[in-house]
Amino acid sequence: MTNTQDILVTYAFCKEFLSLILQKTTGGDIDTTEVLVKLFQKSSKAHALTQAYHRYTLNYINALNYLETLRRQVEFNEFEKWCSRDVRCKKLQLTDLLVSPVQHIMRVPLILKDIENHFLKFKRSIVWPSVFELDPKAFIPDFLKQPLAKQPCERLIVSPRRQIVLEGPLHLLDSGKPSEAFKSSITENWASTSNKSTPTHEAGYKYIVYKQPLSLDRFFIHDVNTQDGAANNLKNAFVLVCLNRFQQIVTVHTFQASSESAKALWLSKLRDTMDRWKRTLQNTVFRNQRTSSNTATTTVQATNSITTVK
Repeated sequence: MTNTQDILVTYAFCKEFLSLILQKTTGGDIDTTEVLVKLFQKSSKAHALTQAYHRYTLNYINALNYLETLRRQVEFNEFEKWCSRDVRCKKLQLTDLLVSPVQHIMRVPLILKDIENHFLKFKRSIVWPSVFELDPKAFIPDFLKQPLAKQPCERLIVSPRRQIVLEGPLHLLDSGKPSEAFKSSITENWASTSNKSTPTHEAGYKYIVYKQPLSLDRFFIHDVNTQDGAANNLKNAFVLVCLNRFQQIVTVHTFQASSESAKALWLSKLRDTMDRWKRTLQNTVFRNQRTSSNTATTTVQATNSITTVK
C-alpha cells in the first residue's frame, strides 16, 4: 500500500511539474527559475515526494536484507530472471534498480550546490570601474586617488539578500550603434555589464559594469511598438527613461532583444521587479517616514496643548 501511495505522489508531482512548464513557457522560452520556485513551495506536492524518498532511503537496507532471504527460493530466482528480460530494465539487475532512488536523492544537493557555486562565481566576476575610468576628465586631488581607487559598491550584487531575477544578452544602442551587453536585473537595481575576456589565469569572463546601475524606482519603461520600431529600425526594442531623485530626466537607454518573446520576458520581469521594489519601499522606508512625521506632529500638538493650558 505504501509503495502504491508513493507512486501516486510521484505521478502528482510530475503532473504538477508538467503543468507549471506549460504555464511558464512563453514563445518557446521557459522561465526555469520561477518553475522550480513554484514547484518546491510548501503548498506543492514536492513536500509529499520528499517524504516518500525519506521513507525509501530509511528502509533501503531492510529491503536488501529481505531480498537476500527471497533469493534463497528457486521460484523467486526464476521470476527475477524472467523480469530482467524486460526492455524497461535496460539490462540492470534488481539491486541496481533498488539503489537508483537513493543515488538520485543524493545527487540533488550536489546539483543545487553546483548551481549556487555558478551563481556566486558570476557575482564575483563583476568588475566595477573606478571613478577615474568613469570620468577621466574629472580632477581628483592626489591625496584622494588611493581611497577612491576602488568602488565601495563592489560587493553590491554579492550580497546574499539580493537575487538575480533575469540575466542574458541585450543590445544597448550607444551613440546610435548597437553593442552587446550582458544584463542583470536584481532586486534593487539594474546592472548593465559587457563581456570582456579576462587576461588572468582564471577561466571564463569578467563582466565590466558598462553603465551606472539604475534604481528600480528611478526610471520608467517605454515599449517601442511595431510601427515605431519599423519606422526607426528598432526591432524588438524598449527604452528606459532614467530620472534622478528630483524627477529630472538624466539619461535614456535603448535596448534591443533578440526576439519578440525575449523582449516580452525582459519587460515582464522588469515590471514585476519594479512593482515589488516599490511595494517594499512603501512598507519600509516611506512607512517609517510617515510614522516619524505623524509622531512629530502629535508631539507638536501635545506641546501646544500644554502651553494653552498653562
